Amino acid sequence: MKIDSKIIKEMAFWVRVRLREEEAEQMAASFSETLSWIDREMITDELEGVQPMPSVIEDPIRMRTDEVTDGGKQKEILSCSEHAADGFFTVPKMVE
Repeated sequence: MKIDSKIIKEMAFWVRVRLREEEAEQMAASFSETLSWIDREMITDELEGVQPMPSVIEDPIRMRTDEVTDGGKQKEILSCSEHAADGFFTVPKMVE
């Protein structure tokens, strides 16, 4: 992908950075070079058959049981609210 100074200026606008023309041209060249390197070196067929990893650490994900360890406090929690009905938080009607 070819990055030109027009794209760099637009990016600078959105991130609120002021760039001079020569800075934008230098950044465009640098971005283009980086994207070319990524295209050349990183995007290859060497990933064929490689399984995706959820993490860079090879430790297995430790699963825990899904148990409620702190419950039965519905009345105590709802007592902090000005608006509660039938065991639920309620909010005043805002739109007619």
